[in-house]
Amino acid sequence: MAATTAASIIAQQIASKATRDTLFLTSFDATRLPEVMLAAAGIALIGVGLLSRLLARLGPTKLVPALFLASAALYSVEAAIQPRMPGPVAYAVYLHVALFGSVVVSGFWSVVNERFDPHAAKRYIGRIAAGATAGGVVGGLAAERTAALFGPGRLLVVLAALNVLSAFGVAALARGAVGATAEGPLQNGFDVLRRSPFLRRIAGVVVLLAFGGALLDFSLKAEADARYAGGEGLASFFALYYTSIGVATFVVQTLASQKSLERMGIGRTLSVLPAAILALGVLAASLTRLVTVVALRGTATVLENSVFRSGYELLYTPVAPRRKRPTKMIIDVAGNRLGDALGSGVVMLLLLVVLPEVSVRVSLGLAVVASAGALMLIAHLQRGYVSQLADSLRTGAVVLDEDLAVDATTRQTLAETTMALDRSKLLAEIAEHRKKQSERPGPPPSRPHIAPVPDARAIPEILPLLATDDSARASRSLRRAARRHLGQLVDALLDPEQPVAVRRRLPPIVAVAADERAARGLRLALDDPRFEVRY
Repeated sequence: MAATTAASIIAQQIASKATRDTLFLTSFDATRLPEVMLAAAGIALIGVGLLSRLLARLGPTKLVPALFLASAALYSVEAAIQPRMPGPVAYAVYLHVALFGSVVVSGFWSVVNERFDPHAAKRYIGRIAAGATAGGVVGGLAAERTAALFGPGRLLVVLAALNVLSAFGVAALARGAVGATAEGPLQNGFDVLRRSPFLRRIAGVVVLLAFGGALLDFSLKAEADARYAGGEGLASFFALYYTSIGVATFVVQTLASQKSLERMGIGRTLSVLPAAILALGVLAASLTRLVTVVALRGTATVLENSVFRSGYELLYTPVAPRRKRPTKMIIDVAGNRLGDALGSGVVMLLLLVVLPEVSVRVSLGLAVVASAGALMLIAHLQRGYVSQLADSLRTGAVVLDEDLAVDATTRQTLAETTMALDRSKLLAEIAEHRKKQSERPGPPPSRPHIAPVPDARAIPEILPLLATDDSARASRSLRRAARRHLGQLVDALLDPEQPVAVRRRLPPIVAVAADERAARGLRLALDDPRFEVRY
């Protein structure tokens, strides 16, 4: 269901972009693009404030299906009046896509996160991503065929149907989701941004790349409008362009993203996108043709949706959840729209003072400058990420499993931080052990008897041995009894009167039971005041 729904959602996203561009450039000249891009950025900035509050209050499982149905209703109205009012409808569709596009896709992934536990998500995420990629190809082909056979206006009917299908898919997927709203009050996202230099740098990278992306979008559409006379030829161009982007994104995501993170780390992986824009942007600015602009914008889009996206999402790993949830939407959506608005404003100024063909070259040059700025910020992000992750690990705000760290930067930071933690704890334990040895009179006692499979009466006698030299034997014995005597083990784990040396060795023993009672006990232990237990 998740893979099918992802296919439907991405199909409508790709088809909506092709429809948006075709209808607008069929009704208006390319010089009107900055105006509508600026208006789209403005309505998206206003909408994200309202939708982010609704998302936090209602949760994605309730809000996202309703948004898809509202979008379907709007497409139906637009399809009915488009033959009589093509210009206003083209403008309305552009704003429609800007308001709903990124929010519903982000909401779908939030539903996926709440529907599957982490282990299940790791198994299924590949299938869901494959469904999304297939949907992108289908959406592009459907847009091209529909426009060729029935005209661009009929694409609105297809979009309405895809949105209804997506609404029912998300609603079905939402059944059984583990939670819809966050526990406790969320922090104000703008306050968090103001206090965090690390998050401000992330926002800076997003705004700069979105600014450059708006300039590249204008350049691509202006060149396409100059080449084609509008109508079916323009619709076929955009449909095939977005379809090719979907296929290329899938190939790069499959073959390069994971390897890039493993070998280069987060910083260098993020740098691939602005570096590619720098290299190809210089070529496109000096030799401005449709083919060079398509190569530049296409490469940037593919890298942004594959390699860059894989590293970008990991930047939020060190941020505590209650700070991350309200801030990420502001950065992702509002940051992108702010960059779009700035880019559109610059293009409008250029069109007032220079010829359209000159404005394309200047836009490409400014996109190169923005990419250079993003590269410099990414260098600071790498250092900020390492520092923030190390601090979060030391304070217990974030707990990571080294086996699940997919990138070189996180693995190295985790190893170095864990080494420091283990070294300090080890030295403290050695000092405590020496102190006890010096205070203990006479010869050391013989090793106690530990039953291979202890009964309920033996558990209290074996638990203290977890803090002694016999901890390995005691741990093996308790693991064998974990399922049968789970209640005693969870009670000991949560008992503040138990020695910390005992309690910190109990989580892997409790986890052997692998049922809901064990999970509940481990979740409660995550709130323990002692860092050693949380860690």
